[in-house]
Amino acid sequence: MVERGTKWRQRSAAIRESLLISPTYSPWTRRNEFQGLGIPHTQRVLDLLNVVTAERLYSLEIPFSARDSQIEEAMAESFVDVSQSHDRRPCSHQHGCLPTVTTSTLLYSFSKDSVVLPQELFMLHGFPRHMAIPPGMTQSNFRSMVGNGMCAPSLAQSLGALFVSFALKSRNREASTTVIDVLDSESDSN
Repeated sequence: MVERGTKWRQRSAAIRESLLISPTYSPWTRRNEFQGLGIPHTQRVLDLLNVVTAERLYSLEIPFSARDSQIEEAMAESFVDVSQSHDRRPCSHQHGCLPTVTTSTLLYSFSKDSVVLPQELFMLHGFPRHMAIPPGMTQSNFRSMVGNGMCAPSLAQSLGALFVSFALKSRNREASTTVIDVLDSESDSN
């Protein structure tokens, strides 16, 4: 039986080893300004923030000894889903591009140093700003609704791709039937 919490520690150690950094290197959470509002301050979550930050610094070729201001700038448009494991560590460093939102997503914004609120997740999905939370609905249930939703542009793209796929299959069936008919008619004439 594997001890609880061992897997993420092993994965963190492997990532840190690949980056040639110490197991205690904490570029994000060691900053005086760090608050991490709305996220659980567990060892796993805090380590995940630091691993994602270290990977980002490495990819941008920023020295691990960088000043806090350089680290903050590197992480300015970054998000990570702290509800996920070190293996998945779904994160985004691109403006306007977010990882998939699930029913359990707890998305952390590095620029806000806090969790992204359910209402903000809905807006990121393309829902209107004025969307009201039904009376009596908890933030947790509202967040779960986001994970079950799909923004209109994504839905339109998915439906368009599905339509094209069916159209191509239909054309291929017609084309293959035509070729088979031609071959059959040629063999009948011989």
